[in-house]
Amino acid sequence: MFKKSFLLISVVLMLSLAGNASAVNVWWLGSNSNWFDADNYSNTAVPATDTGVNWSVSGLGSYSTINISSGDAVCYSLWSYNEHNSHSKMYVSGGTLTGYGDLTVGVGSSTGDSTFYVSGGTVDFPSYYIRVGRALGAGQTGTGSLNITGGTVKTPSIVIPYIPTYSANSRVELYGGTLDVNAITMATGGVIDIEKGTLIVDGNVVSTVQGYVDNDKIIAYNDTGTVVIDYDNTNPGRTTVTAWVARTWYGNDSSSWSDANNFSPAGSPASCDTVNFSYSGTPDAGSNKHMLAIEDGNITIAALSSYNPYGHHCYMTMTGGILNTGSLTLGSYSDGGGSTFNLTGGTITISGANSYLNVGRDLDPNGGGAGVLNMTGGTITTPWLRMYDSAVGIINLMGGTFTVTSTMNQCSEDMINITEGKLVWTGDHRSDVNSYIASGIIKGYGENGTVDVNYTGGNTEVTATGFYYNAVISWGDVIITWGADTDAAFDSPEGIENMIKRWKGRGYTGICLRSDCLKLDDTLTHWNEGILPTTALIMHVQEDLASQFNILQTASEAAQSNGFEFWAWVPTVYSRGAPAYFEGSTFPWSYEDKAIYDDPDLLTISRDGDKCLYMVSEFAYDDAISTKVDEFEYYAKNYGIKNFIASMRSEAAQCQAPPLKADEFGFNQPVVDDMLTLHDVNILTDFRFDAFDPNFDPCDSMVENWHNLRGTYLTEFFTDLRDGMDNIDPAIRLSTEIQGGHYLGSPMGNIKADWAKWVDDGLIQELIIYFALCGTGEVTEDPNVPYKDYLTSREYKIGILEKSVFRDAIDESNHPDTRLTNGWGQSPFPPAPYNDEDGWRSTSSAMYDAYCLGWYQRWEQ
Repeated sequence: MFKKSFLLISVVLMLSLAGNASAVNVWWLGSNSNWFDADNYSNTAVPATDTGVNWSVSGLGSYSTINISSGDAVCYSLWSYNEHNSHSKMYVSGGTLTGYGDLTVGVGSSTGDSTFYVSGGTVDFPSYYIRVGRALGAGQTGTGSLNITGGTVKTPSIVIPYIPTYSANSRVELYGGTLDVNAITMATGGVIDIEKGTLIVDGNVVSTVQGYVDNDKIIAYNDTGTVVIDYDNTNPGRTTVTAWVARTWYGNDSSSWSDANNFSPAGSPASCDTVNFSYSGTPDAGSNKHMLAIEDGNITIAALSSYNPYGHHCYMTMTGGILNTGSLTLGSYSDGGGSTFNLTGGTITISGANSYLNVGRDLDPNGGGAGVLNMTGGTITTPWLRMYDSAVGIINLMGGTFTVTSTMNQCSEDMINITEGKLVWTGDHRSDVNSYIASGIIKGYGENGTVDVNYTGGNTEVTATGFYYNAVISWGDVIITWGADTDAAFDSPEGIENMIKRWKGRGYTGICLRSDCLKLDDTLTHWNEGILPTTALIMHVQEDLASQFNILQTASEAAQSNGFEFWAWVPTVYSRGAPAYFEGSTFPWSYEDKAIYDDPDLLTISRDGDKCLYMVSEFAYDDAISTKVDEFEYYAKNYGIKNFIASMRSEAAQCQAPPLKADEFGFNQPVVDDMLTLHDVNILTDFRFDAFDPNFDPCDSMVENWHNLRGTYLTEFFTDLRDGMDNIDPAIRLSTEIQGGHYLGSPMGNIKADWAKWVDDGLIQELIIYFALCGTGEVTEDPNVPYKDYLTSREYKIGILEKSVFRDAIDESNHPDTRLTNGWGQSPFPPAPYNDEDGWRSTSSAMYDAYCLGWYQRWEQ
């Protein structure tokens, strides 16, 4: 090593130490990689300010690198040599390295190379220069690389390469961090590749840098990006050089923005990058490529645009975090395609010169792009809102705040539909807004509300008052009832779209689509064999259609694009299926929850233990709760549902005779044990719990304790369900139905429905009242309810509370924005809701519309 070193020193010593006659020149020996270990140097001393350090890995073995991760390292000069095909490497990840001479990376040799990696800390050579690549004579290339991914590198001058006469090669990879210099000199063989890093040079050297860019000496993202040169703006009196690249979203690994592999070129977008989102494949629940999700973090980019080539759709969601961008475009290009952005939380700020939000943009003379922005939460602030003539833009303000600070351009085909959200326009624009209202561009609750315009605090604030009128549709029924290939059958995307438009014309504001007939994963549902041919036909048709297109996703998108709410009425809390045939069965059922199939003991049982009530599980069992929550999570993850009705309606009496008494069931062992622990009573032997005793009193205080206990199990279910949804997306809304009193009623029994707690704890976001859980008008209707000791019955007006009771409880709760909906709207044209209610739900008139259209289209066939 020393013989080799002295030969080299004889050539370069005068060059290396020219500025410091008293400096000591030493060699790195590499007993390990620690800069501060004296045994690593030929003079067995840690370098000082007068020490010139030379290193070459030739013959060093496993310790061929130098590492500085902390501390304050000093030297005079630092040279790396490329001897005998060697590859010298040095790493600075923290601390400081200060040199009082020069840093030269890649000296001599035509076969070796040297790389200096900086990922953190500070490297400062304040007196001379940094040279990247230096040939020592003819036939040598002096290949060197300075790779900066973090930290700061400072020097008065950087020379890339040092002696171009001998074709020295050199490369500065500015992938992060900062390169801060007074002057820069580049020659043949030198390249600076800028990605996320920043080059700062003293004075106005814009023309010099531009010349390097024009000659491909300074490039961006390996020549796929754009170099940005700025004098005096970012750094006064200095030239700042950055780069940006147009990254394309491919969703290779997932739908998450935070996964860098989802972009091409791979890597998380930098603040000066643009991101283009385009999908030309067939969207399906298993594909990430057409979906982009922002969940958290602080994101800053130059622009985000979604494109709709060849009639396809892109879907973006944002549930949290911060997005800062110069522009945001939803739905560019295409005939028939579209882009949908669902904002449920987080903050979007659009800022900078000529910044804008485009919702639908016409880049193609054959057809403008369609864009839909659905806001149920979060905030958007933009200087300019643009919605183009030949494109279609729709903004559904269902929550959150949308602020325009300067200009808003809307055209006749565009729509801003305001329900619970707020539009803020800086300045007094009341006349403009009123003009948009008059032309039908700005609406409140579709056609059913009133838009309110106020000027306050220098802003025009636009809100809406109105009511909901949502159609309740059972998809499993309509696909058979109205005939194949009709709109009413909901058996094609076109049919779904047409029916939603028809219902909207009728005056509905949304759709509640029953969806539990869609086949779940086999781990969740057991499908029975040997059912009736007609039932089997329904199931086969459903399964076949579900394999052709994503019904829930299609219906959800069609609703959103038409300013409709979409709620999935799925799956029911107390309809957990039954065997095809069992003792006392009246109708062969098609499915069972897999949990119930595996463990029938989860069903609620009678006091003597001889009977169980199919469909109705006892939530005293943890498995009964967790497996039902699993079903909701399956739908949320696989279908992207954001609004669920956790329906209490049960079909128990469709497959068996109704219970003989309201309190006939509810005697499972965990319930027995809890009553014994809490109240010191054995409900299996205490006469007060015999519902068939002539003296049985359902209002007895101890019996009431039993009702309340079973209610706590139901509350635990809603608590776990809310937690499960929050883990997927906190913006998911839950709704449920009750008959209108304090108890569930027929056919489940006198289980306490602690709806006030569900509201106060934020477990549900909508409470539907006066809803018949036994399915009035179907075979489940029980005319003997008044004689069975039920404490609540909507049909027979037993235990029904005034609406004001619900309204007052909601208004005084921790969540006064919880919706109170009447579940029994039947008018063909919806009237305004009664006092204290926010809206209606209706079945009959929506189904009547489907019948009329389906009959007409079927006749034409």
